[in-house]
Amino acid sequence: MKNKIKKLLTIMAAGVMLLISVVPASAQEMQNFPTQSKSGYYASYVRGIQTMLVNYSTSTRKYIINAGGVDGSYGNGTCNGVKAFQGAVGLDIDGACGKNTWTKFRSTLRSTGTTNSYKNFTGNAPYFSEGYNMRQVNAYNGAWQCYWYGWKSVG
Repeated sequence: MKNKIKKLLTIMAAGVMLLISVVPASAQEMQNFPTQSKSGYYASYVRGIQTMLVNYSTSTRKYIINAGGVDGSYGNGTCNGVKAFQGAVGLDIDGACGKNTWTKFRSTLRSTGTTNSYKNFTGNAPYFSEGYNMRQVNAYNGAWQCYWYGWKSVG
């Protein structure tokens, strides 16, 4: 009986470790989000990047809109939009969204207050469309959502 329990616990632990390695962690702040690029990305994070690009400037917006909108795919439109954003904010231009790019994206947002468990943000950028473009779902666990024809999870 002890061996069966031990074996079951080992299998359960292995399953949890596998899940942790496959599912991206919800980061409290954007600079802790994983790097996203054409060679490796999670659609949920890319939707956040695309939403930020749509709301940053007319230049970054056109790359996303011309590529079909916020779709979670890190294709040429997203890569070029990230490059345009990186150039505009003085970062090295590589087309990947790593820690420095996430940090600059976060700096383009300003808080508009808290409603229930939501921290709401609007763009603090040269160009911004109406409404919220990002929100932190819960101030305690730091999950983010972006808005593009409805709220979607980031991360």
